[in-house]
Amino acid sequence: MGNRSSEGGFNTGISDNFFRKKKDPSNEKEHLIQNLKNKHVHVRREAAKTLDKLGWKLGDNMEKAYYLLAKGLWGELIRLEEQAIEPLIQALKDEDKGIRREAASTLGRIGDVRAVEPLIQALKDIDRNVRREAEWALGEIRDKRAIEALIQALKDEDKHVRLGAAWDLGRIGDPRAVEPLIQALKDKYRGVRRGAADSLARIGDSRGIEALIQALKDEDSEVRMEAADALGKIGDAKAVEPLIKALQDEYSIVRREAADALGKIGDAKAVEPLIKALQDEYPIVRWGAARALGKLGDPRAVEPLKQVLKDEDEDVNKAAKKALENIKKKES
Repeated sequence: MGNRSSEGGFNTGISDNFFRKKKDPSNEKEHLIQNLKNKHVHVRREAAKTLDKLGWKLGDNMEKAYYLLAKGLWGELIRLEEQAIEPLIQALKDEDKGIRREAASTLGRIGDVRAVEPLIQALKDIDRNVRREAEWALGEIRDKRAIEALIQALKDEDKHVRLGAAWDLGRIGDPRAVEPLIQALKDKYRGVRRGAADSLARIGDSRGIEALIQALKDEDSEVRMEAADALGKIGDAKAVEPLIKALQDEYSIVRREAADALGKIGDAKAVEPLIKALQDEYPIVRWGAARALGKLGDPRAVEPLKQVLKDEDEDVNKAAKKALENIKKKES
């Protein structure tokens, strides 16, 4: 670090010395460019400030990347793309946690796979906000090398890191994440449980079925909703009876998702319960039941759907009309 001046600030020996006496301009410029890479943030900022005063132009994109980094111009670094990768990777180890955080975020926005291993290391940063951005960046890049690190991040002390890791594992879609995600369905934070359910659906592995069926009984309605949606996407018939029970859930969003899931699975056992759901007090549930019956295509639903054509809700009417058309096509 520079020596303290009599005013109490840092004297970096850059701009003041330059203006006191004439120096070889080429040497001075090289000195300033080297200081753009200095490990201390105040030295880098002073070097960039002095380059601005002198009006010197930087020679290549690598020099420009270090200059933009010193100035904190993250948006412009994104536009440099691959030329910015190495300076940003170095910035992941900066003494300033705010710079480490922004570097991780910017690497995620650029999306270059060279950043994967350094971002994995950044998942161990002492600052939770840096870990959050590193997790987010790995989710954006979606490289399978990050799977094990993201699995470990499901145990992070920060709930937002765990939440992001749960969603990211589904976006990457590797079956190694199934068992850890099943465990994450028991996380104390509901956002993590929701993310785990969604990711199990994206991966589509039948190992998640039983845990998702249990999640239909979760204390949080949004987790139950996500579990119903996930079971519909996986499409295993073992979920039919639990989903039929979920049509009686106290929350309309859960009942709607249960109806939709039953339509996707396509088991005829759901026909009568879905017909009953056409009488639900909430339009969104009646709409979901009508759509599901249209997918099932069972003629038992024809007369009940005709009655729904008189429903006071326009969306329900449209869903019933389309369902009847689908049933007619299957019969012909």
